[in-house]
Amino acid sequence: MSSASPAPLLSEPSDELLGPASPGSPVPAKRTLDRSHSDRAGKRAKGRTNKSTWNEARGPYEERGEKARDASYHEIWYCKHCDSTKKPNSVTTNLSRARKHLRDFHGIRVIEHVERSDLKKQQHGTITDLFGRQEERQANRDLNEEKYLANAINIPAFEEALARLLAVRNIAHTFIEYPEFHAVILSCNYMARDVLLRSRRA
Repeated sequence: MSSASPAPLLSEPSDELLGPASPGSPVPAKRTLDRSHSDRAGKRAKGRTNKSTWNEARGPYEERGEKARDASYHEIWYCKHCDSTKKPNSVTTNLSRARKHLRDFHGIRVIEHVERSDLKKQQHGTITDLFGRQEERQANRDLNEEKYLANAINIPAFEEALARLLAVRNIAHTFIEYPEFHAVILSCNYMARDVLLRSRRA
């Protein structure tokens, strides 16, 4: 047995490995991520909410040593109406304080318009579609069909099944008020509307 130490598994990186890839090489050349602070701030600004409040802001004066973001990378709001930064909340990362500053010192009331999220819009659209189809069916309704459908509802069995569902699955009792639940029941029998109203009162 030789006493020589085994060869190291990882060799030191050489310039040959880290150099640019040759033009015919299938491996792409290594690119450095050169993202400057201003690039990131610009990308963030595109998705900015509270636009009315930010319209009352100015950019930071770099010659004074002002920064665009704080140590936690929150964007700093600078009041464009103030000469100095000595007034309370003329420089802040909290937009509620910025709006209070505008109201108290400059008499400007900023009201933000909150847009509904995409998920809320989708849910509202789905529910509207379901109820729209139900109304369409009711426009072409047949009184005999309605009578048979109303008589087909076993109210005590429905209430017992609903109570079991709420108890066994530990669902909040407000579940019966959800429009989605109503849509499911009404898609089975559109004459069940009275049963749903009655179960809400119980």
